[in-house]
Amino acid sequence: MDCKGIFRALDGADIPYCHWKSNEHILAGLQGRTDLDVYIPPSAVETARAVLRREGWLLLTIQKDAMGTEDWLGFSEQSGSLFHIHLHTVFPIGSTKRKIFTVPAFDPMEHTEVLEGVRVINAHQEQELLIARIVMKSTLRQVLRVLCKGRTLYPENIIREVEWLSQRVPHAPLAPKIFSGCSAFILKSVHEHIREGTASIIRLWLLSLALRVCMINTISLRRLCLGRIVRNRKKTIVGRGGVFAFIGVDGSGKTTLTEALAAWAGWKLSVRVVYLGLPKKTFLHRCIRRVCYALSPKGGLFHVWSAIYRVHQSRSAARMARRGTIVLTDRYPLPMLWHETPTIDGPRAVGVWGVLERKIYTQVIPPTESIYVRVSLSSLIARDTHTSIEQKKHKFKLLEEAVSEDRHVTILNGESSREEALLEAKKTLWKKLYALSK
Repeated sequence: MDCKGIFRALDGADIPYCHWKSNEHILAGLQGRTDLDVYIPPSAVETARAVLRREGWLLLTIQKDAMGTEDWLGFSEQSGSLFHIHLHTVFPIGSTKRKIFTVPAFDPMEHTEVLEGVRVINAHQEQELLIARIVMKSTLRQVLRVLCKGRTLYPENIIREVEWLSQRVPHAPLAPKIFSGCSAFILKSVHEHIREGTASIIRLWLLSLALRVCMINTISLRRLCLGRIVRNRKKTIVGRGGVFAFIGVDGSGKTTLTEALAAWAGWKLSVRVVYLGLPKKTFLHRCIRRVCYALSPKGGLFHVWSAIYRVHQSRSAARMARRGTIVLTDRYPLPMLWHETPTIDGPRAVGVWGVLERKIYTQVIPPTESIYVRVSLSSLIARDTHTSIEQKKHKFKLLEEAVSEDRHVTILNGESSREEALLEAKKTLWKKLYALSK
């Protein structure tokens, strides 16, 4: 599956647009394997935003130094793929991580072409922009990598783009239409060196410095200053993030799902996986455990310390969610699991320690959404051989009763194959994120 539907929607709304760079691998972008860079005139941006929202796309937070650029995220329910569109109202160029310069204003809509069902900039203009991008990427860091580490002069993707465009544009000297003056002279020189195979990293770097001087203005200076103080973080969804707790009996696949979802959503979003079970058996954990049992042989002090630790973890997850991060938790001390004795998850101490522990557990911040990974008892017994059958039966029974009484828990079928369960989890998470963004 791909995201051609959004471009058909833009065409249907008569919104002028064009995909303006890296058209050599536009198919990979349509399939969700890389980004798409779409230019839309400022006068049509509001209409384009309305179309994107109507088609189910999510607006990501805009970085302070990303002027004229918005990030939109889409999702395919058939394949579970994420799609990422950079929506531009200007043409930013610069080094790999910081695009602080803007291409002189021009109209790319006059001679657009159609490629893979998407309107793209014509090959002559794309070639001129590609040469400018090559020059801007020739930074001092790139010089040192080539000279000291033996790296290639150009990245592999740039080489592919140059070869692809050379087949679409006649072998003739570059005739700049977008750039003028000294900038045009620099681009013509670089293009000639590339054609003749005489380009060197030192020459490119010197020409890069010259082009930066030619293109410097108040906007690029502002971006340069902001880039020094604004951290380059992963994107977050406009609105707020959320804490999504995956619960279930041991062997239901909670850990596998959370790790797979984190890898999937972490492609473009800020995602954290937090373990909210009992503290892991690290060296520090073992030391604390020994001290606690030495002071309280029945384990009451240790259970109190575990409760404090889990409250701290839940508060940390809530803070990250308020900043827009998606937090996926493996296990969660939910109050609905405390009612029986012994509890599935929650207070375990008795006596005075038990009263204190329960009071601490009441300070756990509830998750945004609880997701129960449901697996049949027979499958649980077959999957996990470390836990006793009686313990599994007890946990399974209590979880089923607790979930049936709580309507706010989303049930996920863990019986299906790993791919099907992961796709279902992606759909569930996307629906919750979409609801949070409104």
